[in-house]
Amino acid sequence: MNKKKFLDVIKIVYVIAVVGGGIYYVIKNYSTAIQYLSSISIAKLLISFILIVIMRILNVDLVQRSLILIDWKPDFKQAFSFVSISQLGKYIPGGVWQFVARFGAYKENNITYKDMGKSFIVENIWMVAGSFLVSLFFIFISHPTTILQKYGAELSVTIQMIIGGVCLVFWFLTLVIIEIIFKSKTRKPSLINVCKQFISQTAMWVTLGASLFCLFDQPISFNNLFFTIGAFGLSFLIGYVAIFAPGGIGVREYIAVLLFSVMFSSTEIGIYTIVNRLLYTLAEFLLAGIALLLNPKKQHPQDQLQRKALSE
Repeated sequence: MNKKKFLDVIKIVYVIAVVGGGIYYVIKNYSTAIQYLSSISIAKLLISFILIVIMRILNVDLVQRSLILIDWKPDFKQAFSFVSISQLGKYIPGGVWQFVARFGAYKENNITYKDMGKSFIVENIWMVAGSFLVSLFFIFISHPTTILQKYGAELSVTIQMIIGGVCLVFWFLTLVIIEIIFKSKTRKPSLINVCKQFISQTAMWVTLGASLFCLFDQPISFNNLFFTIGAFGLSFLIGYVAIFAPGGIGVREYIAVLLFSVMFSSTEIGIYTIVNRLLYTLAEFLLAGIALLLNPKKQHPQDQLQRKALSE
């Protein structure tokens, strides 16, 4: 088997694995969520779904900006395509397959291994630091006195607000430091670029948390919204770094149950997170499908010659 055929087989196995994993997850959890889905309004589900799609698009912007630091400037369509398709790799156990899948796209554009590593490092620093610091900011400005007392911490509202503000400042400084340390060879560090990243990447975690909040069956409260954004961001982070769980499945939901125990019973928050996960999975597969439609398989020159010969 030559190299091209071997890679084609790997691609087919990859597609079957991620599609099968997604279908299995939906079927396994469908019965748990169906009762709730039958009672919630379509409008809530639609808003939650749209927010998840926005979050995934903002993630494309994050990856695109990490590539600018290695002097590759793919347009949004190109970045959207390889990010959306490769993201399905996280549903395969191991936690690294989404990056392995993206390796091919980088290789086709003559990106060196050193620059690939630099891009992946920056991307993951942004993901981890952003989700952690932005989440802590929203948790502390929501005045989480009850949950702090539950875990033996006593902090005044003023101290909570100060801690939240410090977290946001640290997040901005993290972006500044990365801009300076991982500077591009052809582009000078830019404060304007840092501000754009700060807004885009902060909005990514806001839309993620808001997508869960939309599903809640309770009166709207800014404190509850802020706490949801923060707590769900931390849940996402722990699921993201738990490389043994495909896409953080199970881990994210378990952490959410612990953090939201002051607002809901374990059964209630379990249902909310399962529904959100189903919508999240659907959004990722939808975006991957759109990416495939935007990039039909290109014919190799030898394939074109063979087709021409057959027609003659």
